[in-house]
This record gives sequence, structure tokens and C-alpha cells, in this order.
Amino acid sequence: MSTVNFTVDFSADDLVKRLKAITDEPNAKPSILGKAVAAGAKVVYDELHRRVPVKSGLLKGAVYRYFDPDISPSAQNINYRVGVNISKAPHWWLAGHGHNVYEGQVIYHIGGGEFRTRGGKKRKNSRAIRHIKGNPYLEPAWDASRDAAMKTIRETYTRIAIEVINGKSAG
Repeated sequence: MSTVNFTVDFSADDLVKRLKAITDEPNAKPSILGKAVAAGAKVVYDELHRRVPVKSGLLKGAVYRYFDPDISPSAQNINYRVGVNISKAPHWWLAGHGHNVYEGQVIYHIGGGEFRTRGGKKRKNSRAIRHIKGNPYLEPAWDASRDAAMKTIRETYTRIAIEVINGKSAG
């Protein structure tokens, strides 16, 4: 019986360098985790955008997502904000939770089953003359997208990490 001998010359220096790029990436902009969390935030954003009650389009146009460096101190702690810009859509809470119309307020129909109120603030003894029902969208959007967002974060991180290990571009 004959034997086959062979020698493998393997240096892990390059692999170690690539792994270090994943684990020691605080100076990387954007980080691998940052890219993964951005992908997860997009999932939540898309679901929220889909669920926003559409009447005039003002609320839908106020939905946002952005990376917040103030609450993201390092490449290992990434935070994105997804929500409604309240300066663009101050009625965001009322659309989702409903509200009462009080005496002195004028109700006018703007079409498509949507009403607006004008004037008359709630006073101590004023009575509600009508309740305008809300259409919840924030919490249902988060509940519906949470698992998919986490799965997207894990899959994106894994894909990019494997690309880095294999020497491809990270992204």
C-alpha cells in the first residue's frame, strides 16, 4: 500500500486581520452592525409607512427613520429612530388614538371621511359633543415588523461579516 504525503502551508495572518476588522470596528464608518441595524430599521419604517392612516397624506409624509449618533455611542451600540416627525404632523397622536370635539369647536369635512376641527379649546366645563375614532398604526406596525426586523439584522450582519472574512467589500 502506498501513502500520499503532502504539506499545507497555511498562514492565518490574513484571516486574523479580516476577523479583527469585524470585532475591532469602532472606527469604521458605517460599521457592519450599523449597516445591519439600518436594514432592520428599514423593515420597521416600511411597515409603519404602510399602516399610517392615509387621508391628506400629511401624516404619511412625516414618517421617518434615521441614525441617531447622540444615542449610539459606539460601533457596537447602534440606534435608529423610526417614527413620526411631530413638527410635520402635529396630529399624529390624534390620528392613532382618536379625540373628542368640544363645544365651541367647528367641525368641517375635508373629504374622504376625514374631519378637521378648528377653534374652541377644551375648557373646564365644556362638554364633548363628538368623539372622532382613531386608527392605531404605531404599535401595530412595531408588533408586525419586530420579528422580521430582527431577522433582517441578523441576516445582514452575517452576510456582511462573511464578505469581510472572504476579503470582499463590506456592504
